[in-house]
Amino acid sequence: MLIKIAIQASVYASLTFIIIYVLSKTTEIVRIKKWMNRKLLTWWLTGLIYSIGLFFYAFSYWGNHGLGDSARIPIGNDLAIHNIDGAWTYFYTDPGNSYNQIQINEFALIENKICAKKSKENGNKFLVFDCENSEMMEFENQQQYEDYALKNNLPVTNKFKDFFFYYQEFWSGSRFYLLP
Repeated sequence: MLIKIAIQASVYASLTFIIIYVLSKTTEIVRIKKWMNRKLLTWWLTGLIYSIGLFFYAFSYWGNHGLGDSARIPIGNDLAIHNIDGAWTYFYTDPGNSYNQIQINEFALIENKICAKKSKENGNKFLVFDCENSEMMEFENQQQYEDYALKNNLPVTNKFKDFFFYYQEFWSGSRFYLLP
């Protein structure tokens, strides 16, 4: 991650330097002209500022996608879905208390709700967790969940995906290239 931050900061610093250089040639702003007298120092300081900013962003709620064997998807309201070793997918119903952990298999995210099938260790039940209210509804079997889902415009179980589908969807594309 640190190498990626260094590369990104260098690229961003170079782009910023080009903008400052063009401004120094096209405007009469004295401060910008002074910065161009110390080109290397200007580029190095902007790179340092970008590096520090990207480093702190990487550990923020929206930038943290996990370290090592853990992976993480932020879903809003200070909640995230976590995965460890590609085997355990879980989320905390209360982000301040790590004792209330729900292990899930496949799930769907819609309108600030987590619709999921609990893991075998949690009884293979189905659930709907409202992230805004921290309210959870549990269903004993698939049919009960399907009935509730159809009445409330929620995804049915064949629309559930695994953690890696959502991880790729969230962290790929421009986020992968532009953010640490």
